[in-house]
Amino acid sequence: MKKILLFSFAFFLLITCKKDAFDEQTEAPVAVYNLAVSSSEGGNVSTSGGSYESGSVVTITATPEQEYIFSGWMGIESTENPLTIAINSDQNIAASFQKRKYPLVVNVNGAGTVQEEIVSTGKSTDYDSGTVVKLTAVPSSDHAFFSWDNSSSVDTINPIQITIDGNKTVGVNFDYQTARDLVGTWEFQLEESATGKSHGYIIMRISIQLNILFTMVLNGATTQIYSQLNSLNSNTFVMGNFGVLTNVSFTSATSLNFNVITLPPNSTPPTTAASVPSATASNSIGLTGGNKTSSDSAPFIPPTTAVTSSTSGISPTQALSGIVSQVAATTASTTTISCTITGALTSGPQSQTVTATTAITNVVGTFTTTCSGTLSASATGLPTGVSMSLTNNLATISGSPSAQTSGTYNYIVTASSGTASASFNGSINVVAAAVSSTTASSCTISGTLTSGPQSQTVSISTAITN
Repeated sequence: MKKILLFSFAFFLLITCKKDAFDEQTEAPVAVYNLAVSSSEGGNVSTSGGSYESGSVVTITATPEQEYIFSGWMGIESTENPLTIAINSDQNIAASFQKRKYPLVVNVNGAGTVQEEIVSTGKSTDYDSGTVVKLTAVPSSDHAFFSWDNSSSVDTINPIQITIDGNKTVGVNFDYQTARDLVGTWEFQLEESATGKSHGYIIMRISIQLNILFTMVLNGATTQIYSQLNSLNSNTFVMGNFGVLTNVSFTSATSLNFNVITLPPNSTPPTTAASVPSATASNSIGLTGGNKTSSDSAPFIPPTTAVTSSTSGISPTQALSGIVSQVAATTASTTTISCTITGALTSGPQSQTVTATTAITNVVGTFTTTCSGTLSASATGLPTGVSMSLTNNLATISGSPSAQTSGTYNYIVTASSGTASASFNGSINVVAAAVSSTTASSCTISGTLTSGPQSQTVSISTAITN
């Protein structure tokens, strides 16, 4: 009996051990998955990935480089950073970065435009950080580029290139070409008209910012005024609230003429040329033959002795009035407000031949003046049917000689203002129109009844035979 019990117990142990061994051999293996992590240009990630058992948790951090921002993940819909994921399949994940974008604002002062050209990268709504943009200032007709305001200094280079590394605001300044030609230093001698004796001089320095330093040295005494010039038109400029430069003209690139008119004390500066006070012997001087001694356009600091709007004891109006009265008392030549007019044919033939009743080729003459008054013009010697009109100092001759005109017509067009005048001339040769002859050709007309009765009788309301 003991043997039977011992055999049964041994058999039970054998069966149990075999079952445990079988269970160990048939247990399922753990799944392993691959994770690949990458990044676009502009940043990096904390891991490149690897092989992970199913259910593993991985955290990935995306770090942008300077001037880039993290924009999201590709391969998984998420913008979280850091990103924590559970590994349950093979995955490819990439961090996406993009450049920061900044706006560029261009403020235009004056008549002109600015062309923007991308030098190094593309452009969307704003510019990508690091984009290099070329800006070209394009002035309107009769205007000139002066400067850029894009830093603490004044930049007169055109075009310029700027790098977009933050929100950018750039200012550009345009003004009349005449104003640009004024920039520099000019000197006027104060001489007696009768003897030519010099009593002193006036020096006018104007910067690219149109700051003006007006210096008079007369009989050993110096007076200086510092202010800002503002354009009213191409030949009229206001100095602060105390004076106006009018009839500004250049006889050459280095020779300048203009009048100085003082404004009444405490007056509001004129905003149009029409509102400038009329020049009189007591409120104005005429300066002619100014010589350009320097083209330096750099901004400058006025001397401490210059009279400005903040000077105590004397105002710029008083200082300029003193200059005008002293110059007038010293030399009669500078108190005479003179002006000049020049005229020249600028378009069309000076001499032409046309047939009567045929339109001439228009002839245009241009008058240039330093006079403040309006020009008037007249023409003599034009054939009947041809006339002259004056608009904006342009004299235009046009029309068709009448049928009765023939021969050579020598004409003169004259423009004047006050005692100043100028003219240009030309000629029009008119050939008489050919007269048609009634005997040159003849013709005859004959008629014959070819259909229907020559005579017929019909009742009222009854149609005739055609």
